[in-house]
Amino acid sequence: MSDQYDGNTEREDKETGTDDVLTSPEEEKLEYSKACVAGFVFSLLALVFVIVSMVSSFMSYNIVRDNPLPASEDPRLPYLFIIMLTGTVTAFVLCFVSFIISTAGLITSVKKIKKGKWLGIAGITLSSILAIAFIFFIVAFHLKFSLLEKNSTPQRYNGMAEIQGVFEYKHDKDRTEATVLTWYWDGDPQNKRIEIGDETLGNVKITGIGDEGSLFPAEFRVKIRDSSRDYYQTDEFKRSPAFKSDKIPTADNVDELGVGKDTKVKFRNIFFTVAINKDIGSINIIQKRSRAQSLGYINDDGSITIYRIHYRFECDPDNKIYYSLNGVLYSKIDDDPVFVYLPE
Repeated sequence: MSDQYDGNTEREDKETGTDDVLTSPEEEKLEYSKACVAGFVFSLLALVFVIVSMVSSFMSYNIVRDNPLPASEDPRLPYLFIIMLTGTVTAFVLCFVSFIISTAGLITSVKKIKKGKWLGIAGITLSSILAIAFIFFIVAFHLKFSLLEKNSTPQRYNGMAEIQGVFEYKHDKDRTEATVLTWYWDGDPQNKRIEIGDETLGNVKITGIGDEGSLFPAEFRVKIRDSSRDYYQTDEFKRSPAFKSDKIPTADNVDELGVGKDTKVKFRNIFFTVAINKDIGSINIIQKRSRAQSLGYINDDGSITIYRIHYRFECDPDNKIYYSLNGVLYSKIDDDPVFVYLPE
């Protein structure tokens, strides 16, 4: 009876097509290739970091375009630069890792008959596209930079900037010439004469005021020496609506300055006299009608004086490029006045 049962079972197996040699249902369910999945995830992360880098780049551009503060003084730009640099480097590394892992996963999934081949292909494709786009961006940026450099006014003063006394200078590469970038004012309304000497404290000839290099121009500015007296550097002002404006503060928009209700704000004109030596051959002073042409000084009693800057010039008669007349600076080449914005 036992043999008959076995025979019937064998006959039933043949009729139904089943075989004990076939794999179990668990074995029939193929697993996803972990490498393919990981590679695809890395490619998605790379895409996220690319987007982060692009957003921070556009934000930096908008800040530089719309904000009257020089880029070196805007507290947001260093953080955005770090985010942009981190996002770019991380995206490139993730693209490389994704491509390697996705390729390895695709190969193993084919050999071991695992699911997820499409994830491997997607990871390879996405990482390749991002990598090519990254390389294209680097090449395009390099070509644009080279073209700008080729067609721009030479950057005469390309050394490091340094502060000596009440002046900030920038030297040329060989430290044979220097330009004046900044004069630090002590806040005394009677101290209005900016005497540009013949040499720096390091005995370097002063030949410029600001830098006219069109690739990285640097404009001459007057700043408050004691930063604790500079209202524009306070947290109150940086949180105010006026911080985002490029307008010179006036009595009409005093409510936008972020000052307390009991803080008095006065508005004054101040005329600085710039005395130019005989060796000055180039001048670049801020010409944009913006807050950079004003100073916010905190007085001893806590009140604030907003000074609107005006310039008058005195020029050494031996200067071969410029001459002055009634406080206005002229070019000896064509007798045209050198344009410098004077707030009304």
